[in-house]
Amino acid sequence: MRYISTIIAGVLAVLAVIPAQAGVPAFVTYSGRLTDGTGFGESTTVNLSVRLYPCQCAFDEECASPCPEDGDTAFWTGTHLDVPVSDGYFTVQLGRCDEVGVCTDDPGAWEFPSELPDQVWVEVIVGGVVMEARRPIGSVPFAVEAAHTADTAALGGVTAAEVLGRLVPAGTVNAFAGPAANVPDGWLLCDGAALDKSLPENQVLFQAIGYVHGGSGVTFHLPDYRGLFLRGVTHDRNDGWQDPEAAARQAINGGASGNAVGSLQADALKSHLHGKGSLTIPSGGGHTHVVYAGESIYTESGSGSITDVRNVSGPDNVNTGSSGSNHTHTINGSVGSTGGTETRPNNAYVNWIIKR
Repeated sequence: MRYISTIIAGVLAVLAVIPAQAGVPAFVTYSGRLTDGTGFGESTTVNLSVRLYPCQCAFDEECASPCPEDGDTAFWTGTHLDVPVSDGYFTVQLGRCDEVGVCTDDPGAWEFPSELPDQVWVEVIVGGVVMEARRPIGSVPFAVEAAHTADTAALGGVTAAEVLGRLVPAGTVNAFAGPAANVPDGWLLCDGAALDKSLPENQVLFQAIGYVHGGSGVTFHLPDYRGLFLRGVTHDRNDGWQDPEAAARQAINGGASGNAVGSLQADALKSHLHGKGSLTIPSGGGHTHVVYAGESIYTESGSGSITDVRNVSGPDNVNTGSSGSNHTHTINGSVGSTGGTETRPNNAYVNWIIKR
């Protein structure tokens, strides 16, 4: 006996919008695996039909969602002939073939019903044999959004920009790898430009960012991220990973300062110490003194008595010796400088852009 396990990619919601929505996938991928009673996958070709029902089972059968007595009829069937199966795995595209197996690449040839029941159940027939009980069909995120678009369109119309606005809200910042001249429609370069909030095309963006990047009255500014890395706001974080100087962050164009979106911070190098390295005094302090005529040289013994060692009759240089008293020297000057004009990691340029 054969068994089947299936993977259905977004059938329900997509089927509902295919006739009305351009750009929504016209064919829905349906994949599964055929196995024998031991779980071994077959490698063969089969004739396979997929049927969609509004209910789980016939009215006289036990299930959670039985059909009414006169309603156990498939509302859509697609038949695929000579489907290749490898180690049990197969894939077909629903919507490409009609109920008798005539297939086409024309997405409008075998349209799904324009309206579907609230719940759809799928039944798979392989070689004329029904494979296990019907299963409910779910959906994937794109399909859900597409269905929502179809519903909204039926109520008065919705634009692609409105759908995109739900998926990528105004104020979202992305890195763009193209030149500033190629910034895509609906996005603006983060260059600090002043915008008029009263213009319809700017109102949604102003609602998102307000004056945090500067401005007042009818004028608000875009963030100016030229030449800058971005850093997350510290908020109330206090675990050692926070910005220790968040309160001192600066405003630009009259925007936000301190611990808030829109504030800026200059570059800095964390305070630190350096070891002495190789800076040394090359001797123990030996040096000479000039002694003039009529002066004497004295030496102090360990007991503190002073002895006249030598009387000098003229100017003379006398070496006091390297074992003289301990003393200190002041070292003037500075160590050599190295490095560039700023502290930075490896980096690559991008254009920061913001969703309008």
